[in-house]
Amino acid sequence: MERRVVIAAIFAHAMTHGMEVAFAALLLRIGAEFGAGLAALGIVANAGTITFGSTAIPAGYLSDRYGERAVIAFSMAGGAALCVLTAAAPNLTLLAVALALLGAAIGLYHPPGTAMVATLSARRGRALARHGVGGNIGLGVAPALVTAVAIVADWRAAYLVLGALALSAAVVVWRLVPGRDEAERERRRLRARELADPRRRAGSTPPRERSWVMPSLLLVYFAAVGQGFVYRGAITFLPAHLERNLQLSVLGWDAEAMAGATATLVLLIGIGGQLLGGRMIDRMFSERAALLFTVALVPALLLMAPATGWLLVLASIGFVLGNWGQQPVFNSLMADYAPGGALGRAFGFQFFMAFGLGSVSGSLSGIVAERAGTGAAFVLLAAAALAMLVALLFVLAGAERRRHRSASALAAREGA
Repeated sequence: MERRVVIAAIFAHAMTHGMEVAFAALLLRIGAEFGAGLAALGIVANAGTITFGSTAIPAGYLSDRYGERAVIAFSMAGGAALCVLTAAAPNLTLLAVALALLGAAIGLYHPPGTAMVATLSARRGRALARHGVGGNIGLGVAPALVTAVAIVADWRAAYLVLGALALSAAVVVWRLVPGRDEAERERRRLRARELADPRRRAGSTPPRERSWVMPSLLLVYFAAVGQGFVYRGAITFLPAHLERNLQLSVLGWDAEAMAGATATLVLLIGIGGQLLGGRMIDRMFSERAALLFTVALVPALLLMAPATGWLLVLASIGFVLGNWGQQPVFNSLMADYAPGGALGRAFGFQFFMAFGLGSVSGSLSGIVAERAGTGAAFVLLAAAALAMLVALLFVLAGAERRRHRSASALAAREGA
């Protein structure tokens, strides 16, 4: 079952992010048809990005009630229909409405998709890492795909192709992913196997009584917001920071070309961070893994601020390895710390905070960068990472105390 679940999740995750970024890749062609400037096109783009984060919490509730398969299949099928609606938009206003609805539909994916992968996989770390790579594939492949279709035909045809792929993803999810009752039986089986042999996965050590107001869960949420804040700010200003400060010329490429190529290479290396994070989840307690990645993140961001040349490249690589590596680790923590019977809602709040609250980083980092340069923006992001580090220290301290008490109790029983 794990193989089927991961394959379906990778496909759906890739389509989610592919539909998310398609408009940006087609922006100039759409603007040329409607005679719209960049300001108007930016407003249209915002219609989709705002709704993308707004449906995470409803998706969590729907997932807990109807099961992950139903919500993910609905998200993909809805995305397919709304891609067709987008392709048929006769003017910029209706295009914005279609994109807003499309963003809402694909925004339903992350809570059920991540919860499904995290709880229906015997090797959770590996599964979450591959799931994350699927999202990166969508981010990387979709712009090239829709641009190629637009060159051969037009931007409307590109959305029709995306719609066909999204419909295919809905069918794959419905065929491969178990229904709600079967999924619950598989979760109980995996949990019983872990309890019988804890060495199968290090896991984590949440409090015995899990609730929405327990301090450890609130701290995990705080760290998730920080991760989203750092991610959004860095992704927004990394290309500009490299262009201004890289100061490298290789094979005759000018600074602008080198900056663009370096940004792409660095972001692709982030896939390695996700795979590393997955391996660490399967080999150590998730609280420790989360702290290790965050410890690496702070100096990398601080070094990026003043660095130039190859030192800037190395610091940027350190950043993406740390930030991307956090993603599967935080998802694994949420799966363990979520209140009982509320896994979908727990992920819904997490992604709403990461995509919603964390997204203000773009604006704040932009204000700082305009006043003091892009380097100062990365100092701001380092401060956010430091706040995450403090929160995760408290999470780890609580987990270590619980593990120590459990080991002491076990030793006392064996001694008796």
